[in-house]
Amino acid sequence: MRKKLLIGFVLVVLLTGGTAGLVGLHFISSRFYSEMQSQLVYDLNTTRGLFNQALADVSHATADAAERRLAQELLEGRNLAEARRELPAILVREGIDGLAVLDTDGRAVFCAGPGRRCRGKALTDSDIVAKAMASGETVSETLVLPRSDLAWLSPELAERSHILLVPTLKSRPTNDTELTAGLVLAAAAPVRGVSGKVLGSVFGVKLLSRSTDIVDKATDMLYGDRMHRGRHVGTATIFQGDVRIATTVRDEKGERMIGTRGAKDVCEQVLDAGRPWLGRAFVVSEWYLTAYEPIRDSRHRILGMLYVGTLEAPFALLERGVLLVFLGIVLLGTACALVISFVIADRILDPVFQLMTASSRLGKGDLSTRVDIPPGDELGELGRTFNLMADSIMQRDEQIKAHAQEVLKGTERLATIGRLAAGVAHEINNPLGGILVYTHLLLEDTPAADPRRSNIEKVVRETERVRRIVRGLLEFARETESRVEENDLNDLVLKTLDLVHRQLLLEKVSLVKDLAPALPPIPLDGDRIRQVLLNLILNAVESMEGKGGSLTIATRHRLEAGTVEASIADTGCGISAENKKRLFEPFFTTKPVGKGTGLGLAISYGIVKKHGGAITVESAEGKGTTFTIVLPTRGI
Repeated sequence: MRKKLLIGFVLVVLLTGGTAGLVGLHFISSRFYSEMQSQLVYDLNTTRGLFNQALADVSHATADAAERRLAQELLEGRNLAEARRELPAILVREGIDGLAVLDTDGRAVFCAGPGRRCRGKALTDSDIVAKAMASGETVSETLVLPRSDLAWLSPELAERSHILLVPTLKSRPTNDTELTAGLVLAAAAPVRGVSGKVLGSVFGVKLLSRSTDIVDKATDMLYGDRMHRGRHVGTATIFQGDVRIATTVRDEKGERMIGTRGAKDVCEQVLDAGRPWLGRAFVVSEWYLTAYEPIRDSRHRILGMLYVGTLEAPFALLERGVLLVFLGIVLLGTACALVISFVIADRILDPVFQLMTASSRLGKGDLSTRVDIPPGDELGELGRTFNLMADSIMQRDEQIKAHAQEVLKGTERLATIGRLAAGVAHEINNPLGGILVYTHLLLEDTPAADPRRSNIEKVVRETERVRRIVRGLLEFARETESRVEENDLNDLVLKTLDLVHRQLLLEKVSLVKDLAPALPPIPLDGDRIRQVLLNLILNAVESMEGKGGSLTIATRHRLEAGTVEASIADTGCGISAENKKRLFEPFFTTKPVGKGTGLGLAISYGIVKKHGGAITVESAEGKGTTFTIVLPTRGI
């Protein structure tokens, strides 16, 4: 045992140290990853800001050109020579790649690019121009223009947009070999005449294919010149679809990797599902910590992706170094704990062994077992606590046994009372019938003027009351077999109301029927349920104390709960909260002496319970009471 305890002590120390090490390693790794994610989100937001600023620059340049008198004159067929000098200067000054003046039909009147053979040409998709002319304001968005549109804007743009696809590891399979359309930042601004009438528009674009402005600015701003083994640590890319068209990712020769494609898992999430990607991803030939988000047009169609990322290797080295230092500290601490454990083991083994033995005996049921550990230290306090615990367990065990004995006696007593009640009821019922017969005969033979007649009538009434009580006892005590048939609850309600119709008239009670149509037939004992309905209706009428009132009978089908319900609501005196708790107790009644047996609700509750249902009560003193019978549609 001593050897086992020592081994257990060692295992505990090793397990604790190992757990601490694993938790620490996981925490540090998670912290590194979380910090990198936060940084990547910031980097992606910064790059998106540069992207949006470039779009705003195109918008401002286009709006500026549209506001010039020259654009108006071009649309009026004047100043072509001046336009050839001034509009190309806007391209150079504003850093955009194409500018065209379009008439109201969207056809080119003049292009500022080097081609200039654009007159009469129109955009394949002129939605942006139509929006600008309809709204009278400058409209800007990201678009993919086909090669044919780029060609008439400027042959140079058509040439730049032509990109050969490069086979790339971990990319999606494709049969495409080239990219001819171009991803552009586009803007359209209306041109107004002197009268304010829209004469046409100016359309401006900045082609992102092979453009370095945005990606270089983002890389310089976020990562500077940091290098790792001859490679830039940080990179930024603009994708058209899954193809890199502008990037700072370079190969071994330092060439930008235009035409390479994104990883399959990234593209499926960003391009197909439209969700951002934040995490580890394979970029051409290296693993990076990356952030991607979709680039969309004004119709929310995904045109490409915006990306920033940092090489995983330098951060993995840093993380590995920190983890190794932490692991060394954990191992050193574990070794020290092992040495200390061997030193103090002998001092605590004997008391521990005693506690183990006592615990084993206590667990096997020997509640008299105790330990004898000298006081003065923690082990002594532990021994004292153990003895107190054993005393408490013994006391609690005795209490539980005593309580169980009391419950058993109570159960037996209730069963005996039930049998006795049934027996007494049977024994009383027979002579009671004879008494009632002879009393009626005596009453018939007694003249109406005889002063003894009133006493005999009292005997008859009280004997009838005893007979009702005996009948209730028999009903309450015996288990009768139910006759279950398919029944319509509405039909049972109507038949029951026929029985009490005259009494409702006499008591001046108005009846409101709110029966749900087409209740499903349910299997139940119709006579027993009618007995319950009759009891509840009569109770409701009596609660109105002959002062009149309203009785509402409603049925409902709770399809989702699989039940049908019948509710009986009155405007009577209501039930107090104290009496409400005891409503369904046998022999409990709120009626005056001689008016009730206290068994009606108890029997009704038992009938409904036997059908797998329930009775609920809602009541407010002075306002009325609602009893609701809930029955399952599946039957008993």
